[in-house]
Amino acid sequence: MNAGSDETLRWWVDCSDASGRARQLTVLVLGDRVAVVTPPGETAVLGPADAVGLAQALDRASDAQKLITADAQVPS
Repeated sequence: MNAGSDETLRWWVDCSDASGRARQLTVLVLGDRVAVVTPPGETAVLGPADAVGLAQALDRASDAQKLITADAQVPS
C-alpha cells in the first residue's frame, strides 16, 4: 500500500486505471464534506492493500471533517 497525506486535509492513495497505468486517488476535506477525486475521466482500480489505504484515508478525512464541523458550531 502506498498512501500519504500532507498538512492540508488531503490524503492520496495509489491505484491504477483500467489500462494498468499508475494513478492516484485524492481524498479531500472540503468544509463539512469529504471529496474523493479520481483520475480524470478514468476508473480507479485498487488492489487489496490500496483499498485499505483508501478506507483509512476516508476514515481520517471523516474524523477531520467532524472536528471542523464541531469547531464551527462552538459559539464564541
